[in-house]
Parts: sequence; C-alpha cells; structure tokens
Amino acid sequence: MAIVISSVLAAAPSAQARPVTQVERAIILDWMRGNLANPHDLRSARISNLTIVPGANGRPVTVVCVDFRRKSSVGDSSGLYRMAFAPATAGLAYSNTSSNVVAATCYLPQIVMRAFPELNLLK
Repeated sequence: MAIVISSVLAAAPSAQARPVTQVERAIILDWMRGNLANPHDLRSARISNLTIVPGANGRPVTVVCVDFRRKSSVGDSSGLYRMAFAPATAGLAYSNTSSNVVAATCYLPQIVMRAFPELNLLK
C-alpha cells in the first residue's frame, strides 16, 4: 500500500538517478511533519537521489530514500530509520513493504545518501 501525499511528481526519469528537486523535498518534509509523532526530534537526516531500482514485482521502480535517527526520551540517539518514497499514480508517496518497493530497497548499493538538513530543522 502506498499513501499518496501529492500530485506533483510525474513519471520516472529516464536516467538511472537524479537529484531530488526542491518540490520533491518539500513533499517529503510535509509528509514527515504530518505523519511523525515528534518530527522535531529527528537527527542526522539524509536523503538519496531519485533512483531506479528493482521493484517487488520484478519491474523497475523509482525511489527516494530518507533516513534519520530520533532523539530518545533520555536525550541520546535511537536507531536508524530508513524510509522509501516512490512516484505513485497521483504523485509522490511513502511506500511501505506491501507496495512495489522491496523492504531492503534503501540499503541497495546504488542508493547513495547525502545530508538532508531541512529534515533536521523540521518543526
């Protein structure tokens, strides 16, 4: 199941990977703000390029991976959380493991993570 969060992103790009646009970053930030219990507790956030990877049904799927750590109730950092977002029929969507995105997608070697400071500053 994919939860559609916007109708901004169109079809997958023809290249293997491309940087995430500011519009796509904003969509992800809006989703995080609306769906995480304490979005202001995020630390060490990173984002990948929009990348084509093998999908659960064997066909290619395009994803953007986001990972972060959360500040625990005692102030230290909890484990690493990694999430995949994928273009859906009506836009960019968070994809859980029952969608076409394989659970381990964001751990594939072609997924290169880089700093996502906007997510660290989320209020």
